[in-house]
Amino acid sequence: MSYSNNSYIDKWSIDYKISVIFPTRNRVELLKRCLGSLLDKSYKKYRLFEIILVVDYDDKQTLDYVLSIKDMFKFVDGDLIANSLSVLLTERSEFMQRDYNNAASLGAKGDIILLLNDDVVIETEDWDLKIYEFYQKNKPIDDIMLIGLVENTKDVYHKANGIGHGVCFPVITKTYVNMMRGVFPPDIKMWFADTALSYIFNAIDRIYLLDNVKIFHDSYHAETRPKDSVNESVEKIKQGGIQNFEPYVSFIINHLNQN
Repeated sequence: MSYSNNSYIDKWSIDYKISVIFPTRNRVELLKRCLGSLLDKSYKKYRLFEIILVVDYDDKQTLDYVLSIKDMFKFVDGDLIANSLSVLLTERSEFMQRDYNNAASLGAKGDIILLLNDDVVIETEDWDLKIYEFYQKNKPIDDIMLIGLVENTKDVYHKANGIGHGVCFPVITKTYVNMMRGVFPPDIKMWFADTALSYIFNAIDRIYLLDNVKIFHDSYHAETRPKDSVNESVEKIKQGGIQNFEPYVSFIINHLNQN
């Protein structure tokens, strides 16, 4: 199979409920574990989710691995044999979390989008069904919301609270993505863009907490960087507060008031 520029591989016309998006690069063992948990812990009666991996053109190791395991994600939908694993190829970006998730979210098919890292493991059986049922039960009329899951980091559980661990892996709606033309504001030139996202949703009072879906996070990337660097980045975000994101907050509030 060959790769084409900015194309999805095996992107089928299936009515997925959830799109799972995460960038990955040269971390095949972590990717293997993550994909295995997504599939093993999923609801078995129906395929509720698609997975969109965002991979650099030059990452041959990851691309070869994905091609070797694609049959694992095949399933039957009526008369169609489909594949729920796809790849978005891209040029490498310094701000991977922002740029890669923005690009993939625009092509996502799910009603809601779960943003993950490749160093996580899903711990909860039927995670996809639980998330989607929670969304259906709690979604506001305008469909603008962020669902915060529980993150297990080295056996310490954190709930989403607007700043910090629990919001690392948010679930947002495709309605929000369509409105904003992406997940993250385009001028957030930093890591921890997910934390910035939590500020925005806190400001409009649209964070919903889901306690019964748990994700183990190795925090592999943070462990490869100096702790002072990580802590300093988080502290700068805290000190900046909501003021850096006021244009986005105002835009969303105006949209909500008009609907």
